[in-house]
Amino acid sequence: MAHLFDTIHPNFFSVLSSPNRKTYVDCIFIIYHSIDTIEDAFQGDREFIISRLIDYFDEQPSEEFEDIEEDEPARTSRQKAIHVINVLKKNGWLGEEELGDYKTSLNLFDYSIQLIDLLENIANNRQSEYTGEIFTVYSLLSSFNLEEGIGVLEQAHQKTQDILRKLKSLKANIYRYYYD
Repeated sequence: MAHLFDTIHPNFFSVLSSPNRKTYVDCIFIIYHSIDTIEDAFQGDREFIISRLIDYFDEQPSEEFEDIEEDEPARTSRQKAIHVINVLKKNGWLGEEELGDYKTSLNLFDYSIQLIDLLENIANNRQSEYTGEIFTVYSLLSSFNLEEGIGVLEQAHQKTQDILRKLKSLKANIYRYYYD
């Protein structure tokens, strides 16, 4: 079995456990939505992203943004934006690429994108849809014929496993609601 930290940066989750975690998560969502465009494939202009983060910090109450490892606290919105980008790069959330002509892009890694999607689903309380999955299994099995054979059964089995996993998640969500 592959070790998780062979793929993900070893300090990846430290951003989510730092004293500034709420700010980091907000900034991660801002970066994600800034570069989630059709043409750029999760790649965005560094200065554009910095300007979006500056706007965010301008709207926040004036507090010093201090990281445990830093001696000098970030005071201005620009300093805070650059600090966040540097922390996210250092911990494996972002990569930076020189494009030439004095342009630099920031790129999200594939595992970052997957985790951001998951965090956004949790934050927005989005649930998986089951009806379509159940209908897919029904359609596969109702159109079964001997020529397609085992392939259709394997697809139906996989879809059924997916439904079971989602129903288990639903049960966990119901438990969390009950527990709260």
